[in-house]
Order: sequence, then structure tokens, then C-alpha cells
Amino acid sequence: MKTLLGYFKRWFNQDFQWGPHVATLLLLIPLITLNYSIDLERSYLNTHVGEWQGWLYFFSFYGGIYYAVTLLQSLWSPGKVWRQPMFWVKSAAFLAILALNAAADFHYSWLYGLEAISPQVRTWLFYVVVNAGSFFNFALPLYLTWWLWDRNRQEGWYGLQRKKFLVGPYLLLLAAMLPFIIWASFQPDFQATYPIYVSNAATGEATGLGQWGNTLLFQLAYGLDFLTVELLFRGALIIGMTRLMGKEALLPMVAVYCALHFGKPVGEAISSIFGGYILGVIALYGRHIWGGVIIHVGIALSMEWAAIWQALR
Repeated sequence: MKTLLGYFKRWFNQDFQWGPHVATLLLLIPLITLNYSIDLERSYLNTHVGEWQGWLYFFSFYGGIYYAVTLLQSLWSPGKVWRQPMFWVKSAAFLAILALNAAADFHYSWLYGLEAISPQVRTWLFYVVVNAGSFFNFALPLYLTWWLWDRNRQEGWYGLQRKKFLVGPYLLLLAAMLPFIIWASFQPDFQATYPIYVSNAATGEATGLGQWGNTLLFQLAYGLDFLTVELLFRGALIIGMTRLMGKEALLPMVAVYCALHFGKPVGEAISSIFGGYILGVIALYGRHIWGGVIIHVGIALSMEWAAIWQALR
């Protein structure tokens, strides 16, 4: 825990600036209000999933937020990071990968074409493939960008380095979150969203895995999706961009990470700002994403199991 506290002490003593933080919040507050007023994510962006222009819409949405925050915080930065051509090349590549995953629907088409299996099994397979598919949508392009630009750095594949790190502090942070997750599980909007999926007896019999076997396989794929999120946001957008941006890599990542949650309950979108900020500082100084993976996957699965517990009560 001393190491983690040292990261935040260093951040607030050496690198923190009020101006960029206030400017970012003044951008996010009306954006969050607009999204939850007109349901921007579901009513507009998601209607173009699978269309050729869908990628462009998602790229414009995420990129607009990312570059707006970058330009805002350049008002307090003498370096003017946006003057570096490589900044635009790398950031655009990472945002393009994010947009491609958001707009892709090839796995949907394949699943909907499986008419020989029951609708219940198709639904279960849909959740497993969509979550696991996100990893493969990100993994290959992110590996290519790493091989092109960052393979000689010491942090491994965008923070997936194999050097030892202390697990204990991250488990303590996760344990500290559990009371809040349990409290949230009693709230109506939480119960309307989670659990994402629980298998029924008929589906378990049809797959041969049983009801809990199906649920556990879904949870494994669900956790893999969050590993992907950490690889892109804390790995590529923090560790992969700090050589160009330094500490200024943090706030643009946090803003886009908040926008990624616009399809979730408003409380989750707001809390993602704080979660992304904390995990971003850890990645900025720790130079790995394993702590974020433990916390992120742990919170996500805890929310699932808290919701399952509520459903079984």
C-alpha cells in the first residue's frame, strides 16, 4: 500500500494542476447531461453499428472528446503536445481501434445466422462471443502498434510486463470497494442492469455445461473483456502515450473512458471518471496494468455476483 500511496503523493505534489482538471470537468458535465437526456449512445451511435459509416461516427465521438481535452490542457502546458506529428499518429491509431470494436458486428451476423440452435443457447453464446471477441478485436491491432512503435520499451506489451509486483495493495483496494458494491446491488437501476447474464436450466442442459457451468464460462469471457479495456485505456493510452505526452496522457484517457460508459447507468458513468483516474495514475507511475486488471475485473465480477445474489434472495 505504501507504493500506491507514493504514486498519488507524487502526482499531487509534482504533477497535479487545477486548471486542466476543472476544464475537463466543465467539458464532461454537459456531455454527461446531454447523453442521459437524449440517450446519445443508444439512440444515435448504436443505430449505426455494422454500417460502414459507424466506425467514422464512433471515431469522431471518442476522438472529439480525446482531442478536446488534449487541446484544453495544452493551455497550461508549455510543451504543446499536439504539435508532435507522432502524437496524432499514435492517438488516432488507438482511437481507431476503439471505434472499430464499437462499430463491428461481424460476430452478431454470425450468431444470428445460427438457426439450428435454440434461442436460449444463441443468447448465451452471444454474450460469450461478444465479450471474448472484444479481446481479439483489440489484441491483434494493439500488438501491431506496440511492435511498430513501442517494442523496445521496458513495460512489455503496453503494461503487461512479467516483472513481479505486489498483489496485496490491489486486493485491499478491491476489498474496500465491496461494501459499496453490496449497497449498490440494492438499488433499482443496478438491478435493472445486472447481472448481465445468468444461464437457466434449459440452456445449461442444451450446452451440456449445466446452468452454473454456462454462467462461469460467461464470467470468464466477461473478465477477459475487462482485461482488454485495461490494455487499451491504461496500457496504450497511458503507458503507450507517456513518451509523447508525459503526465498529460491522463485526463484525455479519463474523458474517453467516461464516454465508454454512456450506455450504462448514470452513476456508473460518473464513477468511471474516478476509477479511470485512479487506475491511470497507477499505470502512469507503476508502468504496468496488472493492478488495474485485478481491480477492474474484481469489481466487475463482484457486481455480477452481487446481482446474482440479489436475484436468488
